[in-house]
Amino acid sequence: MMETERLEEVIGAMVSRTYEANSFIIREGEIGFHFFVSVEGKFEVMKGNKTIDSFGAGVVFGELAILYKAKRFASIKGE
Repeated sequence: MMETERLEEVIGAMVSRTYEANSFIIREGEIGFHFFVSVEGKFEVMKGNKTIDSFGAGVVFGELAILYKAKRFASIKGE
């Protein structure tokens, strides 16, 4: 668990963003600079042009590219 003070700093650094339906939030192969937390909506995980998974609210995504200094492994598209 993260101590309260540090957790408040992380939350304070977050910015709210809204995306249009059917728009890409992350594109496979791009370099990652941000990670995301889904608050509402549905999202598709795509590899190539094929949907391989989906998720809804309360999911953290996009962090692997940042943690491993790697390109994005998949695309994320809002539904």
